[in-house]
Amino acid sequence: LLSVDSYQFADCLITRVITVRGEEMSSPLSVEQANDSRDSIAMALYAACFRYILKKINVCVHGPQTFCTIGVLDIFGFENFQTNRFEQFNINFANEKLQNYFNKHIFALEQHEYNREGISWVDIDWVDNGECIDLIEKKLGILSLLDEESRFPKGTDQSLLDKLHSAHAKNPFYIKPQVKNTKYGVRHYAGEVFYDTRGILDKNRDTFRDDILNTLKDSKSDFIYDLFEHLQP
Repeated sequence: LLSVDSYQFADCLITRVITVRGEEMSSPLSVEQANDSRDSIAMALYAACFRYILKKINVCVHGPQTFCTIGVLDIFGFENFQTNRFEQFNINFANEKLQNYFNKHIFALEQHEYNREGISWVDIDWVDNGECIDLIEKKLGILSLLDEESRFPKGTDQSLLDKLHSAHAKNPFYIKPQVKNTKYGVRHYAGEVFYDTRGILDKNRDTFRDDILNTLKDSKSDFIYDLFEHLQP
């Protein structure tokens, strides 16, 4: 299906090439690490295909300069389960960003336009979720601390949680559980959600290694090659 060398592809899944004193050495992966390699390939293929489809759609709908379109903003489904992990955090963060975009363009900018044009209307109160987004994406925010801890060889899920509590315990949009556990909470626009940090560092670390990328670039399929041609190791 991928039109790559089967032996080279198998090596990428079960071994890792490391450089020691200028020499390349092959190191076997554990079953868990091999599964991570497999999953990283699947995610990379999904992301590359998504970008490809999106590019094709944009080319098709652009049309001539006189072409008229209607844009549709599709708000993702907000998720709050009994156990919420890194996947739910990313989905809810995307929701938070979309809600912020919606607030600014539907409420703030439109109301500003009404005032500029002197239109008589009733002011609409809306909740600005900008501070919640700052908690997640600003310097020393949740994502910043997550990436930092993922780079530390001795970083653990618990050490990340300790840093989150230390940095954001006083933030009104951050929730530190009263009983010590493996979770932290965020006050999203749609409600409070507690996220379990177990396994979060492993999920955040990039397991899509250079040797995997180079193998896909060697594909005899023009489609697969085009998907990864411009990606850099």
